[in-house]
Amino acid sequence: MNSIDSTLMVMLQVLQWLHFFILIAGLVVSLRFRRLSGHMLFVIAGFLGQCAQSGLFLSITLLQADDGFDSNWIMPAYVLSGVVGLASGISLVVGLALVWKDLRDRIEFLGVIHDDRHQQSGETAP
Repeated sequence: MNSIDSTLMVMLQVLQWLHFFILIAGLVVSLRFRRLSGHMLFVIAGFLGQCAQSGLFLSITLLQADDGFDSNWIMPAYVLSGVVGLASGISLVVGLALVWKDLRDRIEFLGVIHDDRHQQSGETAP
């Protein structure tokens, strides 16, 4: 392996670890705002699955660097990683869509209340 290949491998490892930490940050933020909507559980499950997939991929990458690893489990691990990634991605997208729908409905409801208060007092809404 030449110096360019080893530099690229180090950069790839750094990017993989950054991705993992960003997913953990997303999970923490989702947990912090879990009361925002009843559908936040989908978002939390999505981020949890993405963290698991990223952790599994990091583990595979680190174990492949070892010279004495057993390669019989690599393909099933990649398949499992792909299935977890797909399922968690779907959960994340569906969860975000449902949370945004809840927030939009809440904002529209607050707008209706605001308009009703101005009509009752005889003012015009701004």
